[in-house]
Amino acid sequence: MLKILSGQSNMKPEDLGTYYESILEKEVRKEGGIYYTPQYVVDYIVANTVGTLLKGKTHEEVAKI
Repeated sequence: MLKILSGQSNMKPEDLGTYYESILEKEVRKEGGIYYTPQYVVDYIVANTVGTLLKGKTHEEVAKI
């Protein structure tokens, strides 16, 4: 598991998410609002929210947010 978290694994984040969702019972996923989100949707949301907020800022400025 540490290899996955440190980026030293060949496992893609999507695969880990799929595995995590597969071990949860359907009702738990539904009640917890746990749903698969395709990577292109995540990229769009990040680019148009956090990405916009951080654009042009230094590391020091980002650390203060």
